[in-house]
Amino acid sequence: MSIKFDGQNDYLDLGTIPLEVTRNTIEMWIKPYAIPDDMRLIGGHNHSTDLHVGFTGNKIKVWPSGGWKVITNSTVPTNQWTHVALVKEGNRLTCYINGNNELTVDNTASTYRTFIGRQYAKVYGKYFSGEIEEVRYWNVARSEAEIKADMNMAVDPGESSLAAYYPLRDGSGLTANDETGKNPAGKLVDFDANKAWVSPGAPIISGTVYDQPGAHQHTVSADGAVTITTCGADGGNSFGNNLNGGAGAEMTASFDLKAGDKLTVIVGRAGVVGQVDARAGGGGGGGSAVILNGSTVLIEAGAGGGAARMAAGQGGRAGVAVLPGGGDAGGSLGGAGGGGFGHAGKPVNVDPVAQGGGAGTVNGPGAGGIGHNPQHSQGGDGGAGFGGGGGSHKQGGGGGGGFQGGAGSASNNGAAQGGLSFVNVGVNGATVVNQASGGDGQGQGADGRVIIN
Repeated sequence: MSIKFDGQNDYLDLGTIPLEVTRNTIEMWIKPYAIPDDMRLIGGHNHSTDLHVGFTGNKIKVWPSGGWKVITNSTVPTNQWTHVALVKEGNRLTCYINGNNELTVDNTASTYRTFIGRQYAKVYGKYFSGEIEEVRYWNVARSEAEIKADMNMAVDPGESSLAAYYPLRDGSGLTANDETGKNPAGKLVDFDANKAWVSPGAPIISGTVYDQPGAHQHTVSADGAVTITTCGADGGNSFGNNLNGGAGAEMTASFDLKAGDKLTVIVGRAGVVGQVDARAGGGGGGGSAVILNGSTVLIEAGAGGGAARMAAGQGGRAGVAVLPGGGDAGGSLGGAGGGGFGHAGKPVNVDPVAQGGGAGTVNGPGAGGIGHNPQHSQGGDGGAGFGGGGGSHKQGGGGGGGFQGGAGSASNNGAAQGGLSFVNVGVNGATVVNQASGGDGQGQGADGRVIIN
C-alpha cells in the first residue's frame, strides 16, 4: 500500500518536522512514473532555510546549498521502487540510493516545514508523479549499515530516535498517520480519496519488528496462521574492519497459533570487532529465536561467524537442525565455539581463555563469550543470543550462535563457522516459507531481528 501522486496538483503536507538541525536522516521509498526536469520530491515553506529536494536528468538534487547541487551519481529509474536516504551531519548532506552511498554535498537546511511532492510555492507546481511509501525522519545520522538493515521492513515506531514515521499504508481517507504519535497526521491535499491509495506498494516486510538485542514478549492477538521471520546477528569484523564477519542467516516459517499464546522473542547481538592491533579476530554473532509459551522453540536463525586475521567469517547456516549442540573451539590461534540450544560453545583452553558462547534456553538468551585479552591483541567478544557467539582468541574468529553453535576458526587463516538454524517442523503446523544462509564475509555489524506477522 502506498500513496499515488498524480503529478498535477496533489501533495502531502506534513507540517513542521521537529528535526535536529546538525544530525538527522530522512528516508522514503519512491516510484516515479516519469521524471520531468525540476520535478520536486520534497518542498519547504521557506525558500532559504527549509530542505528542498528535486530532480535533474533523473538525478536527485538538493537546496539550500549555495544553489541547487546534484547529490547522486546514479539515476533514479521510472516505474520501479527506489529507496532514498538523506543523512545530514553538520552542514554536509549525503545521499544513499538503495542503501549505497552516492555523493556528499554542502547543505545548510535548518528548518523542516515539509511538503512531499510539491515545490515550496504552490503556484510553481512541479508536482511529483508516482508513488511514495515509508517516510521516516530520524534525529540521528544513520550509517550505511543501519539504512541497509531495515530499509525493506517496517520499523518500530517506538524507536527513540524517530522524529516522525509515516508508513503511508493507511489505505483510506485523506490523512496519513504519524505512527510515533509525536506529530499530527499528514494531510493529503487535492487528492481524490478514491484514487489516493494503491497496492501492492514498496517491497516492505510488514508486521511487528523486534530489532533490539535481548529478550522481548509478544502476545498473539487472534487464532490462525502466524508468520515469523528470524535473522541471526552478524559476526564481528577483524581488527580495523580489515575482513568482515559472516552475515546472519534468515529463516521464515508459518505456525498455527492461538489468541493469547505468549512468544518469547530473542534477538541476537552482533559480534564485536577485534581490538588493539591487526592480529585480532572478531567475535561470533548471537542467534535469534522465538519460543512458544515458555517451553517450545519454534524457530531460530543462526548467526555469522567472526572474521579471523586472514579469513572472513562464514555466514549463519540456513536449514533445519536435528540435534542441538555447542560449537567446537579452534587451536591456540583459533576461536571459541558458538553456543547452541542447551549447550555452551567450547572455550579455547589456552591461558587466558577465550570463552565459548552461552547456551540458549527456553528461559532466555545465552551470553556472548568473552574474547581473549592479551596485552597486544584483544579478540572481539561474542554477541549474546540464542545461543551466544563465541569469543575470538587472538587472531581467530569466534563461532556464531545457533540451534547448533558454529565452530571457531581453527587458526588465524581459518574461517569461523556460522551457527545452524532450526524450525520445529513437528509442532503447530509449522511450514517453512523461506530460508537463506548468510553470506560469507558479508556481515555489516548488524544485530539480529525478528518479524512477526
